[in-house]
Amino acid sequence: MSVDAPGQAIAGARALERPTARSQAAFLALAGLASFARLQYVVVPAAFVVAAVVVAGGRPRRVLREFQVTVLLLGIPLGALAVAGPGRLLGYYRGVTTLGLDVGALAHWAAADALLLIYASGVVLVPGALFGLALTVLRPRNRAELGLGVFTATLSLLLLFEAALYASNGSARFQERYLMLLPALVPPFFLSAARRLDARPARFAIAAAGALVLVLASLVPVSTYAVDAAKQDSPTLQAVYELGQITGVGNGSLLVGLAAGGLGLIAAAAALAPRRGTAICFLAAAAALTLLSWGAIRFDLQVSADAQRRFLGANPHWVDDAGLSQVAVLQTPYSSRTQIAEQLFWNASLVELLRMRDASEVDSFGSTTVRIDPRGHIVAGAAPLRRNLLVQESASVAELEGARLVGRAANSSLWQATGTPRLKLLLAGRYADGWLAASSTLTLWPAPTGVRTGTLRLRLSMPAGAGTTVELRGPGLERTVSVRPGQTRVIEIPVAVLRPWKLSVVAARPLIAADGRPVSVQSARPTFDETPPTP
Repeated sequence: MSVDAPGQAIAGARALERPTARSQAAFLALAGLASFARLQYVVVPAAFVVAAVVVAGGRPRRVLREFQVTVLLLGIPLGALAVAGPGRLLGYYRGVTTLGLDVGALAHWAAADALLLIYASGVVLVPGALFGLALTVLRPRNRAELGLGVFTATLSLLLLFEAALYASNGSARFQERYLMLLPALVPPFFLSAARRLDARPARFAIAAAGALVLVLASLVPVSTYAVDAAKQDSPTLQAVYELGQITGVGNGSLLVGLAAGGLGLIAAAAALAPRRGTAICFLAAAAALTLLSWGAIRFDLQVSADAQRRFLGANPHWVDDAGLSQVAVLQTPYSSRTQIAEQLFWNASLVELLRMRDASEVDSFGSTTVRIDPRGHIVAGAAPLRRNLLVQESASVAELEGARLVGRAANSSLWQATGTPRLKLLLAGRYADGWLAASSTLTLWPAPTGVRTGTLRLRLSMPAGAGTTVELRGPGLERTVSVRPGQTRVIEIPVAVLRPWKLSVVAARPLIAADGRPVSVQSARPTFDETPPTP
């Protein structure tokens, strides 16, 4: 739907003009495919129904007579929805029925989305397109034009409502992905208006709309919407952000505002001289959209390169290339949802998520909650799991037994089950850059045959210019360790483990890392030198 919006609009207009069984079925099939591709487009058939009622003069009997196929084909899924309940059929969007309706927030985001949609459409064609849309609804020349206008207007309002609804319920950002089909409908309606600009009042109306765009561009800096995660669903805002990175945030905002204002002036001037103005508007729109596309592509390439460096390493397919099958991802405490999602995307051999305590859900598609029993086994339900494992170590360090280490990459370790895998050691709260959290916990489990004895070694350090003090607390252990700036200290702790043994590392006064994390001290991976138990 988002790829061929004009074609779908034309199919809808034909079905509205001549509602044969074939034309209605063809349009609804296309609308169904659009909905399967992106569930937000379930409003496409709703917009068609509204247009059908309008072209039928608002007479129910005429609607039923002319659009029997539409009523039948839409009635079946609506009946199934009523019987099963929305939560059973809407999948990822099953929670939509519980979203709040804050009228003020909805109005704010609908207005913001409409303004940003003008930018996403290249600005200059929008005033004429809105005028053309108004003419097809208010002064249609035939039934097809009326149907197309009502269908487009209704669809636009419904999509804006969807985007505003989600933005006002916690996703406070421009949902351009919901609206991406609308810019494709701008050129046809602009041309429709251009063919009907003989009357001077019409030209002045479009000129006034162009001037209004100039005013809005000066009053509402679009760069305010392109900060942090607010740009993640919008190629347009990503392009604006990229411009700010190149020229500086302040300069980028100014340039975007000046460009939008200039395009608004072009739209206003072109309306007063439509014969030459039409070509000028299309050239200006092409230039603006080319620049936005370049910025969005540049942003995407940089984000992709950064994601591979941070989350995947040199070979994104490294798990698949290891030759193991049916690998489960073990989510250790505080593991990175983003990194896990990247690993799942690039490696088809990852088939299940096993979520430990203090690990958050990666997505809405489910995971298996697991616990660690007193022997270190990974238990789901009542039975220990015997699986190949990809252990996430973005915020933890893990050592396993009953499994062979295949390799480590991208803050993860890959283990092949040689028996029933079990945890030997887990340090929860060590980040991939070596910092320990303000409070971290190291757990040792007993040996498979009973007691585990040996020496635990912690290699603690601090960068130059910063020192720290941490408290080590465990069974029979209370120790204060100070690490001076630039110093490295090796802490050795003799241990005899009969049951899970826990050591806490707590900052006396937490430090704040550059990215805002509260941290305590830097630590290499802990080691445990095992010795045979004394008879």
